Amino acid sequence: MPPRLLLAAQPMVLTPILQIVHRVLTQFLLERAGLKPAQADSGAITLIQRFGSAAKQGFSLHAAVRCEADNRRGL
Repeated sequence: MPPRLLLAAQPMVLTPILQIVHRVLTQFLLERAGLKPAQADSGAITLIQRFGSAAKQGFSLHAAVRCEADNRRGL
């Protein structure tokens, strides 16, 4: 079954997928900044845009991911 049909039929499958995407993006940003997970907080906002007809459902994900360093630790 194509992913677009699976996600259209079972939207709850998207939650664990977004959790994995968020984890990977956060890890990438922390590595680029030279920080450890305990030194920063992260968050994300994801917009799920659905388009197309019921017969040919499609979706697009738009995410804003943010990591913030903890300045109290002298970073």
